[in-house]
Amino acid sequence: MKPLVIVPGNQPLSLQDAKDHMGLNDLSSDARIDSCISQAKEYAEWYLSRTLMPTTLEIRLDAFPAEIELPRPPVASVVSIKYIDPAGDLKTLSPAAYVLDNFPLVPYIRPVFGGAWPATRAERNAVRVQYVAGYADAASIPESIRAALFLLVGHWVNQQSRIEAGDFITRVPKAAQQQLDIERNLLG
Repeated sequence: MKPLVIVPGNQPLSLQDAKDHMGLNDLSSDARIDSCISQAKEYAEWYLSRTLMPTTLEIRLDAFPAEIELPRPPVASVVSIKYIDPAGDLKTLSPAAYVLDNFPLVPYIRPVFGGAWPATRAERNAVRVQYVAGYADAASIPESIRAALFLLVGHWVNQQSRIEAGDFITRVPKAAQQQLDIERNLLG
């Protein structure tokens, strides 16, 4: 299940940090560097199946499962759980009715002890869960991921013309891949 992005997060690297890392101080490549920062973030999030910066996501389900798995952790909070009841009314579930279990590598929401999920109407997307995923801020992102982002941005800014020309240069440098693999292996 792929979550919908409701409110995108900020960038994990600032333009100035990326320029400092590459030793650049001109303004002519700012737009290209910004684009590379966005691409590096998207690549790292895809590769790790994680969200880097605080982002509001939404998943939709046809009914309540025993536990609701929240893709793209880490999860900071649950914004709301809405559902269509058997009469067809959209209702919001009280936060007192569920618990966010952030302990496992894959976070879950489950009913409180002794509780149960309410009945839903038998239709597609009857359950809508909005949540905030991502590290608290750029400084909270693990160093191995930040190192990979710097490597990706630097590589793409400095080597893009050679990559597009067909020179034998990998799109993702091995050093960046190794940095992401460090974090990926820690996650299991």
